[in-house]
Amino acid sequence: RVPCRGNVPLLEYLQLLLCIYVYLCPEVGYVQGQAFLAGMFLLNLDLFDSFICFANLLHRSYFQTFYRFNNIDKYLELFSQLL
Repeated sequence: RVPCRGNVPLLEYLQLLLCIYVYLCPEVGYVQGQAFLAGMFLLNLDLFDSFICFANLLHRSYFQTFYRFNNIDKYLELFSQLL
């Protein structure tokens, strides 16, 4: 069974949310793993609030660094040192 909200399967909302984000932020586009984050929001919020939370989360500097692959070497080096 596909989870639904009303008569609309959440998969359609998920696709819509991700497509809207690609239009909002084309320099990042879709990156693997975004669907999981968007899906978690959709399970708990409506489409509009999910999109707002998703976009605000991905506009944080550390997400932008990973999704744009800017200065990622510094983060990986720090991770290696801490691990």
